Amino acid sequence: MEDLLYQFVGLYKKSPLWVKKIIGTTYGFFPYSFRYGKQYADYKSLAGSARQWSIKDRDEFLLTKLIFLVRHAYETVPFYKKKYDESGVDPDTLRSLQDFEKFPCVTREDIKNNRELLLSTAYGEGDRLYTATSGSSGVPLELFHHKGVTRAKERAFLHDLFEQFGYRPGQKYAVFRGEIIENDTKPWYFDPIDKALILSSYKLSSGTVQKYCDIMIKENIKTIRGYPFMIFKLVQLMEGAGIKAFTLNCIILESENIYELHREKIKAFFNCPVCHYYGHTERLGFGGNCLQSEQYFMHPAYGHTEVLTTEGQVVDIGAQGEIVTTGFDNLVMPLIRYRTQDFAIKGAEHRDSGLCYPVLEEVMGREEEFVYLIGGETIPFHNLLAGIHSGVWGLAYKMQCVQQNIGELIINIVPEVLVDPKKAENAFKEEISRRVPANKLALTAVTVDAIPVTKSGKTKLFLQKCSAE
Repeated sequence: MEDLLYQFVGLYKKSPLWVKKIIGTTYGFFPYSFRYGKQYADYKSLAGSARQWSIKDRDEFLLTKLIFLVRHAYETVPFYKKKYDESGVDPDTLRSLQDFEKFPCVTREDIKNNRELLLSTAYGEGDRLYTATSGSSGVPLELFHHKGVTRAKERAFLHDLFEQFGYRPGQKYAVFRGEIIENDTKPWYFDPIDKALILSSYKLSSGTVQKYCDIMIKENIKTIRGYPFMIFKLVQLMEGAGIKAFTLNCIILESENIYELHREKIKAFFNCPVCHYYGHTERLGFGGNCLQSEQYFMHPAYGHTEVLTTEGQVVDIGAQGEIVTTGFDNLVMPLIRYRTQDFAIKGAEHRDSGLCYPVLEEVMGREEEFVYLIGGETIPFHNLLAGIHSGVWGLAYKMQCVQQNIGELIINIVPEVLVDPKKAENAFKEEISRRVPANKLALTAVTVDAIPVTKSGKTKLFLQKCSAE
């Protein structure tokens, strides 16, 4: 049901509040098992049972999944047939998890340049669900999820993780993310589908913090989700205004790198468990912390996670490398050994947790960088592009924002082939200008022939070249 209605999400979000209330309340009465189908319940059960796995159970599951996936890709996806033949591997090569390391990796550029060849011939257009993302690399990416599978799986694994910290599906929660709300008097609204109180991060200030707290208390909010910096800012503003913490079951930090200072401040102020997790729009790898540790436990039932050197070798424990992930269940557009361009420190297994999961000690690839606005204010760069998961990303082959002067931001764009450069420039300027006032940040969009890469081959989405001083 959920994926059948997915095409109408944009229309629903643009609807007046009274329309959202009627439609959302009606739809929100249906349980997740109905909205996401049997797949949701099956994945929820799998996610929970995997916590009891031994190392032997885990490795047997991984190998079974990988053997099936590689054979499916080799036999039905033209890209893999060609790539594997050129690399001298095939499904019969894969007899152990160590054998899997012989298979070539897939990059964002591979997807950009071979998107149609990465689609399985065993599935048709009706099985695909389009999505797009900027990631953290500056290379916009368009791809397809598996309809009826990918989103049900993601929701099931998220719920399984959140429940360990005290959240219960169907419970009201507050959200501080990138939602744009034009109403200055009430910079929030309630979405009854997921029982989420959506609050504008952009209008959170010393003048509005009391109103924000009042509405959360009135709605009996027990969980807060959102960008770490914004929730940290909420805590700072509450302390500054002398507002006492209200009772929460948990706080969920997502989409940004998490600094220990911020996490500990949030945790101490609200005196509740704080959850954080790693994931991406490609839906290949997923993992979060647990009540005993702040490390990332990469869920083996969700996908296979590796940490590799630039040359493709597995790194030692304690060393830094690139996160490489393989999703098990998107048979429409399988991505095998996908180089995420996110970097992490490989961790040792955490015995106290009781989980036989691969561990990331720390995720390094999503640095919280700030844009300096006129008047001394700052804003996390991530917030300027938050929520742009639409056709806008399809207008640019690559993009990069550069700040050379306070209060100014340059948007460099390499347009996609056949896309009018001005259309791409104006689209990104319009999206960013909706998130920050023009008198705070002057925007200049420029069409360029190429975007420079770092020594590691990564295209940085944001370059900060000025200082607050």
